[in-house]
Amino acid sequence: EFVDVGLSQDLLLAGYLCKTGFTWTNFVKTILEAAFGVDPAAKLGDPVQEWAMGKKWLICHTLLTPSEGSGRSVSVNSRRSNIEQTMRGVPGSFDFSPVVYSVVLGNAELGAPVPYVASSAIPSSACWCYSAARTACQVCLPVHRWTVDSEEVGGFSNFIQAASELPVIGCAAASSAILAPLLMSEVATDLLGDLAPAATVWQGCNSGGNTFQQASDMVVGLMSRRGYRRRDAATALAGEAVCATADGGSCDSTGIATAVRSGSREVVAYIVADENNYPYQLAKLFPGSFPGEERFMGHLMSSSLGSRPPPVFKQGAAEVLEAFTSFPSLRLPTDTMFLRSICFGSLEVTTVDSPLWGISGGISVTLHLLGVSADVSVGLLQDFHDYDVLVQEIIACIASEDNAEIVLGKLLPWVLQE
Repeated sequence: EFVDVGLSQDLLLAGYLCKTGFTWTNFVKTILEAAFGVDPAAKLGDPVQEWAMGKKWLICHTLLTPSEGSGRSVSVNSRRSNIEQTMRGVPGSFDFSPVVYSVVLGNAELGAPVPYVASSAIPSSACWCYSAARTACQVCLPVHRWTVDSEEVGGFSNFIQAASELPVIGCAAASSAILAPLLMSEVATDLLGDLAPAATVWQGCNSGGNTFQQASDMVVGLMSRRGYRRRDAATALAGEAVCATADGGSCDSTGIATAVRSGSREVVAYIVADENNYPYQLAKLFPGSFPGEERFMGHLMSSSLGSRPPPVFKQGAAEVLEAFTSFPSLRLPTDTMFLRSICFGSLEVTTVDSPLWGISGGISVTLHLLGVSADVSVGLLQDFHDYDVLVQEIIACIASEDNAEIVLGKLLPWVLQE
């Protein structure tokens, strides 16, 4: 009798999370602890192996920042709670702001080496706005609404001064919370109810692990209570500056833009390509339309994720895709199950003025790209063991004698430069 292994694993995991309490952080904790042995108490500033000493670790993610008056908002609890969040003082119209947790590995005494967010994206004078509404009679009486503001965000100093105290699990969860943008979709939050905020990583103005734990406890507490005063809840949320984080892919899933914002002018990036070897996530960084854009944006649930982010580079997206698909490829081993291709090449690109990223125009950047196309999904209905096989296939391909000349002469110099 046929049994879908991926489906059965997903059901087992879902059952476990239902028993232990489903939150996105708990999901990530379970995966990292069971599969990789990551200590739940690990912090960004913990000791590392010698090869990693002194390197900067940038953990890209986004904040949900729909501007006040835009008509869009974040549902902090669920739509029936009528507690919604916007941001006042953000200059752009894009609903997301790219941010980064950063640390110098092996040096717990240093603060974050990179600003948490570009001041041109979220000025220090900006603040979170929490709107609480109550309707005495949904048919005939007006809505009573209160708005409470947080203090000015400043420079998000809690992520700068105490960066080494941030928990690895919390940061990993925040940077992978792919469902969080659904909080801005009224249809999604009506359908999912309390599941939508539970699948989001919340953070506040506290330092270290408390920035995640206290914010999450507050939101989860609201979900478990009935009959509370919404105005009091909004005031409490504002006092802690509770906000939602989302997967970095809402702005850039390649990490390239964050690297450039951090000062890099030569970037090596591992690019996930689709079955046709199209690097759609890379194309988002460039202006103009490109083949397959409509299907790509639909796949990203564009109705929830908002519009395409402003470009970072001036070259056209179609031009970049054409160059990428012309890259040479490594020779694959004959027994691969999931790996379709590994291509490689370099592009010379130039930045444009990007307030969202805090990047000035006219900067020349070299992109060294390693594109991998494979027959695996990012998760749902996929046998977890398929990822083991894929990683081994990538290693075997790169280590193959057939590719030794290219790997030694071209790829290794990208990452072993002095």
